[in-house]
Amino acid sequence: MVKTATATATAEDAPKAHKKEQNQKHALAVAPAKSTNPDFMDNKETVTDLSLAGPSNVWSNLLYHDSIWGSFKRLKKLELNSNELTTLPSSLEALSPTLEILFLSENKFDVIPEVVGKLTSLRMISLRGNCLTELSSANLPTSLVWLILTNNKIARIDPNVSKLKG
Repeated sequence: MVKTATATATAEDAPKAHKKEQNQKHALAVAPAKSTNPDFMDNKETVTDLSLAGPSNVWSNLLYHDSIWGSFKRLKKLELNSNELTTLPSSLEALSPTLEILFLSENKFDVIPEVVGKLTSLRMISLRGNCLTELSSANLPTSLVWLILTNNKIARIDPNVSKLKG
C-alpha cells in the first residue's frame, strides 16, 4: 500500500483531493494553508511519495525544519519543483537510506547542492530548468542512474561525470 502526500494549489481544493486520493491509494493530501494537515504530520513514517511543489511559505518552513526529515522512514520520492530554491538543507541527508527519486526542477540552483551527493540510495534526479553552468560528479551520488539537466546553462562538463553508474 503506497502512502503519498501531495501539495494542492489551494486550501479549498484539499478536502476534494484528500478524499479522492484516499479512496484511490490511501494517500495523504497536504494543502498550503496556515497549518499543515495533521494527517500528514502524524503519518510521516509511512509516506513514500511527497510533493511540495510550487512556492509556498508552508513548504519553505517545512523544508528547513531540520528535525522533520528523519521522521520519514519510507520516503522514496520527493518533489520540490518550482520553489525558487537555491540550496537544500543538510538535514535532507536523513532521507539517504530510502530516497530514490528527487525532483528539483524549475528552481534557481546554480550548483548541485552538496547534500544531494550524500543521498546514497538516489537513482534519479531532475534539475531541469535551473541555472547550472557546470556539471561535476562532486555532488552526485554514485548510485545515480538517471540525471535530467535540460534547460540549464551548462557550458562545462567535468570528465569525472563518466564515473557515475548510469
